[in-house]
Amino acid sequence: MGRKQVSDRQNRLARLYLIRHGETEWSLSDRHTSRTDIPMTARGEDGARELGQRLRDIQFVRVPTTPR
Repeated sequence: MGRKQVSDRQNRLARLYLIRHGETEWSLSDRHTSRTDIPMTARGEDGARELGQRLRDIQFVRVPTTPR
C-alpha cells in the first residue's frame, strides 16, 4: 500500500478523546462529588485552559457528557 493510500485511510478513522474534569480540592483528597459542582483549583483551571488550547482546532462530531 502506497503512502498516500495509508494517509487517506488514516484520515477516515474515527478518534475518541476521553477527558476528565480538572483538579478540585475534593479530587485531591479522594472524595467523590457525584453531581455536586465543586470549583476547580488554580492548577485545575490552568490545565483546563491548556487542554482548550490543544483541542481548539479539532472539529468534534459528537460530545457526550455525564449529567451535572
